[in-house]
Amino acid sequence: MTRAAASEECADLETAKAAARKGRPAFIREKGRRAFVLLTARRFRSLLERLEDLEDAADADRAIRDFEASGEKAIPWEQVRRELGLE
Repeated sequence: MTRAAASEECADLETAKAAARKGRPAFIREKGRRAFVLLTARRFRSLLERLEDLEDAADADRAIRDFEASGEKAIPWEQVRRELGLE
């Protein structure tokens, strides 16, 4: 991963951008600590979508556990379709 000092904006920013274009996140330091990460917009969107998928999966798992713990019985899909006139 590429690290660039925030005070060396131009040269290091170009280096950081080049690293991001190659798919490597570039850490930019401020006061000696990692303060920012540079990614391409495409990579950021991809990571955000993956995060949202993981959150959805966790929500689904939680809902299934809650349903199973409730002791309720599931209604078969065929019955729901019949009752709603979807057949």
